[in-house]
Amino acid sequence: MLGLAVVEAGCVLIWISLAIARHNYQRIGPETDLRARVAELQAYYDAEGISGEQQDKELLKDTRQMLLDSYTTTTPANREINQRRYRFRAKAASHLVRSLIWALSATTVIFVADKPGYLPQVTV
Repeated sequence: MLGLAVVEAGCVLIWISLAIARHNYQRIGPETDLRARVAELQAYYDAEGISGEQQDKELLKDTRQMLLDSYTTTTPANREINQRRYRFRAKAASHLVRSLIWALSATTVIFVADKPGYLPQVTV
């Protein structure tokens, strides 16, 4: 039983290491590119003669769409990475519980077997 507890504990380490390993998340941005795109849009609206509140509305609309597109692009890949990490953590937790059960069982057997004297005693 102690051997099974050790094997299960080893599995915990494997699954946890997979869960915490570095993953290549996709990122939104970078901010310099987003700012550059807003500046391009602003220059475009200036050239079109759109200014003031109307320009702000158009910039807001275009910036919102740009950010939504960025989120839409990055979110599915990141979600898949997160789901995989959740599965790894769930497997680690399952192995941890089984390891604890095996260790508790082994301790109980040792304790119970020692009480009536079934285990060899050291004599001095």
